[in-house]
Amino acid sequence: MPTRWLNPRLIVRACIFLLLGAVTNVMVAWGCVFWIPATPSTTKSVHTWPRHNSADWPKASAISAATRPGFSREAWYGDNTDEFVARMREVSQAAVNAARNSDDPATSFRLYKDTVDSMGDPRERMPLRSASCDQMAAGWPLLSLYCEHVLVDEVFVSGPSAAGTRRFESTTGWNIPDWIPWRDRRLNVRRRIPLEPLPLELAANTAFYAVFAAGLVMLTNRMRRHLRRRAGRCANCNYDLRATTTGACPECGAAIPPRATT
Repeated sequence: MPTRWLNPRLIVRACIFLLLGAVTNVMVAWGCVFWIPATPSTTKSVHTWPRHNSADWPKASAISAATRPGFSREAWYGDNTDEFVARMREVSQAAVNAARNSDDPATSFRLYKDTVDSMGDPRERMPLRSASCDQMAAGWPLLSLYCEHVLVDEVFVSGPSAAGTRRFESTTGWNIPDWIPWRDRRLNVRRRIPLEPLPLELAANTAFYAVFAAGLVMLTNRMRRHLRRRAGRCANCNYDLRATTTGACPECGAAIPPRATT
């Protein structure tokens, strides 16, 4: 490895530019959340429902999507109503078939009840669940920060657990306060500040902004040095060289190009 790449000053500058790129990436992503309108589209978001999934949650499907350069939002919803009804039919059919084995009403009722007890009444053992997920991703040129808000409601139709509804809620972002304006606020659509990084996209955006910042600083330095030389001054310290007859700047000792020597 060339020695110049191990220069401590060069390493420190690279770290500063990378830090600046990371901060710029976060600021741009958050700015996209506030100012880019969410135009409805059929384009899917960057992830399927949801990233932090649970086996107990019902299957869901996308009900709306909005994607623009710099911002993506997708809403999902699902419930286990079909599964609950299918289980009810299965238990009921099995209990009816068992009751038909006897002509005595009392025996038939006992067989029906025993079958339901052995298979489990879905109204007492299988809760009705509904789940919704609101996904958002922001960043430019790549979507690099992500957040999702998951809300799962669970209720038993009957039995000892039917007194109330259990609710599970999680989010990986900050809710934007109501006093802060943002685009599409009139649509009553809650937006959140994403906090969860997407590693590859975050690294790519950070490198992009770091290279852009480094290139901008290098271009500025070159233009400044060029203008100083044209004015007959030292490109390094801006000392007036028009009366200098030596080949070095008397102020900083930097070499003077022949065209700058009088």
